[in-house]
This record gives sequence, C-alpha cells and structure tokens, in this order.
Amino acid sequence: MQTALAAQFGEPPDKQLTAREREVAAYVSLGLRNGEVAKRLRITEGTVKTHMNNIFHKLTIRDRVELALYALRVGLITVHEPSALATRGRASALSSGIAAR
Repeated sequence: MQTALAAQFGEPPDKQLTAREREVAAYVSLGLRNGEVAKRLRITEGTVKTHMNNIFHKLTIRDRVELALYALRVGLITVHEPSALATRGRASALSSGIAAR
C-alpha cells in the first residue's frame, strides 16, 4: 500500500519508511513526545530519536508539523483518531490502532 501511495505522491520508493519508522511517525504525528513513544514501543528514547532522524532525512522534512501533515496525507493517521493528549496513559488505545496499519 505504501508503494502505491508513494508513487501517487511522487515519492521515490527508496524513501519508504520501515514498519517501525511508520509506527514512530504515527505516534509522533498524534502528538506524543519521544519518551512516550519509547515507552509504548518498549524501546529507548535514543532509539526513537534515531528513528526520527531517519524519518526526517528520508522524507526531507524538518519538523514534527511537516511529519504530521505527511502522515495525514499518506494515511498513517486520520483526523478521526483519538488525540494523543486524550490517550496519554492508555497505551492500548493507540497501539491497537497503529498495529493494524
């Protein structure tokens, strides 16, 4: 699916995100901080930062706002998903929705 979306939006296939990068991008796009993403994915905050650097480099974007717009455009998140602020502390609320993608 991501290959089709990448082609549709003119993004070269070599810029595709890994499954883990898509998870990180989705959580960050919903407003979670690096530490919160790390806790939900059971990885270190340093690993989240590495994924974020890779995401920014692959997509040639500079900040989380651009990442959120990208995530909306390609379907990593939708406008109907619960706000990260409303779901903080409820790890299962987001993890089930993101894992299905």
